[in-house]
Formats: sequence, C-alpha cells, structure tokens
Amino acid sequence: MTALAVTAWSALAPPAARAQEVSPASEASPASPASAATPASAATPATPPRQTEATSPPHAEAKAARWYQGQAGHRRAWRLAAVSAAGLAYLASETVLKDALTADACRWCRPPGIDESIRDSLVWNDRAQADTLSNLTGYVAAPIVGVGITVIWAASNTASGESTFGRILDDTLPVAEAVAYSQLLVQAVKFSVGRQRPRVRFAQEPGQPGNDDNVSFFSGHSALTFALATSAGMVARRRGSRLEPMVWALGYGLAGTTAFLRVAADEHYATDVALGSAFGIAAGYLLPRLLDDFRRRHGLALLPASGGMTLAGAF
Repeated sequence: MTALAVTAWSALAPPAARAQEVSPASEASPASPASAATPASAATPATPPRQTEATSPPHAEAKAARWYQGQAGHRRAWRLAAVSAAGLAYLASETVLKDALTADACRWCRPPGIDESIRDSLVWNDRAQADTLSNLTGYVAAPIVGVGITVIWAASNTASGESTFGRILDDTLPVAEAVAYSQLLVQAVKFSVGRQRPRVRFAQEPGQPGNDDNVSFFSGHSALTFALATSAGMVARRRGSRLEPMVWALGYGLAGTTAFLRVAADEHYATDVALGSAFGIAAGYLLPRLLDDFRRRHGLALLPASGGMTLAGAF
C-alpha cells in the first residue's frame, strides 16, 4: 500500500515538487560539510598560469623598445636626419659658402624714408654692445627657454612604457624643423635680394667690404626667435602643458627684444625685423603642421636596408 502511494505521488506531483523530494539514499549518506558548502564547480579554483622566464609582462616589450624602433621610431629617425641636414646646410651657407653666395655689391642700397627715420631714433651709440646682446638673446636665451621648457615637460610627462628620449624628440623636432627650414628660406632671400646693411650705408668712413654687408633683408635673428617661440608654444598647447603661458610670454619677450636690438645695433632696418618677425611666426605655426600632414599622406619612414638606410613612402 505504501509503494502504491509513492508511485501515485511520483506520477501526479508537479516537477518542482518531485525535484525537492529527498531520496532515501541522500538521507542515509549526507554530504560532508565542505562539499555541501562549496559548489562542485568552485571546489577547485582555477589558478592563473605561472609566469615563466619565457613569458614577460605586457609592458616589458614597450620598455625594451628604443626611440628608433617601430614605425614611430623610423619616422623620428627620418625627421632627425632631415633636420640635421638642414642645419648643416645653414652652417655651410654662413661659413664656407657665404663668399660665393653673397652679392659683391648691394642690389638694394637706398632705404625708404620710414626706415631711415626709425633707424635714427633707435640706433644705439654703442652698437657693438647691442649686437652682442642680440646674439645672446637670439642664439642663447631664446633656445634655452623654448627648447629647455619643452624638454623638461616632455621628460616629466612620459607615459609608462614610452621611450623618454622618443617623447623628447616628438616634442622638440617640430621646433627644430620650424627653425632650421625657415632659416634656409631666410638665407635664400638674403642672398637674392642683397640689401645693404644700415651700418654700411651710414658708416662715417667706408670700411673694408665683407660678405656680411649686403644681407640685411630680412632679419634672420627675428625670424629664428619668433619661429622658435611660436613652434614651442604650439607644442605646449598640443600637449596641454601647464607651462604654456610661460613658453609664450618668455619666448615672445625674448624674440621682441632681439628684434629691437638688431635695429639698435644698426644691423637691420625696421622693415627687415618686421618682416622677419612675421615670417618667423608663420613658419613656427605652419611648418610643423604642413610637414606632419605631408608625412601622414605619404607615409614617409626611414627604414634599414643593406649597407645603410632607405627612405620609403607613397608618392
């Protein structure tokens, strides 16, 4: 009779109720406390695979990378080589090639009235001192401020796994490119125009002719300092640097001082420094953008090849 009742219950009871029924075997052999408390799937927790010598952490490869490795490194190498070549070309134009490039006689000798009147108002009695100061502000102080602040910010904000020297190059190469390429253009204009310097034009006594007498237009000092200040300021803005206001203020302050001192030293007319300053600002703003756009469109890179390096790209 009992067996018949159990059979009837199993046939008529809903599935949920049947699932809750405890079998006699379960009652007779209760599960151990450990097995009851721990599900079967969690009884043996999965352990992460041990790291062996052959397996390195995810960031190890990035730390091992050098500034010249990878696609970004190849672009850095190509840019560094190109800007170095431009710098060497500029130095050659100022030294061994200057005699051959400069005009023997002035092609633009007489200044307009406004240049002459401004010159009379601003020229110093001690012109040699003004010339020395302009060289210090233009060739020493301005690069230290513009490049120095850029390097400090880049080195102190390098991402984890990123090459510090690679980050420094990424931030300083736009500045170097703006300065080097703009100075080559300045040299080309100077040698072509052949404007006589005011110190030669208004000299009390004619001096010995030199290869620097007819390169007044336009001011290379002004173009250099304003290109440097503008490009360094644009890099600081792109990086979100907290030092950006300092870069603009000090850079433009030194650039303006240099431009003034070139007139005070009787090395340039006001129109020379005005156009040189405007050209430097345009070069500092446009050249890095144009060069970056050109490299992106043509995918230029300096790649290793048998016996040296090769420049690769799409044209």
